[in-house]
Amino acid sequence: MSINNSTTMDMQKRDRFELLNAYLDGEVTAAEGRQIEDWLATDFGTQRLYARVLELRQKWQIMSPLAQQPIASEVEQMFLCRKTKPKRAVLWTATVLAAVLLGAWSGVLDR
Repeated sequence: MSINNSTTMDMQKRDRFELLNAYLDGEVTAAEGRQIEDWLATDFGTQRLYARVLELRQKWQIMSPLAQQPIASEVEQMFLCRKTKPKRAVLWTATVLAAVLLGAWSGVLDR
């Protein structure tokens, strides 16, 4: 097998891999879908590649907990965290101010 044939085979596998992913995402035309279904029915190499694509997708979902959570939930948690920080700062400032005023008031009363 020449280098040219090897490169062509690699490109064909990559193209089929990308097409299978698009097929699973529902992003292929009707003609492409029929072609893929024909390959899956008759071509052992495409069947193995399809099984690999499914396995990779399952592993990706297991590894990526963020992919399972909606983005809106993540954004909401981020803003919730930002909202609690100013409340803590205000509470801390009020506590310090109250302590200073109490100390000043007790200094005035001791005289």
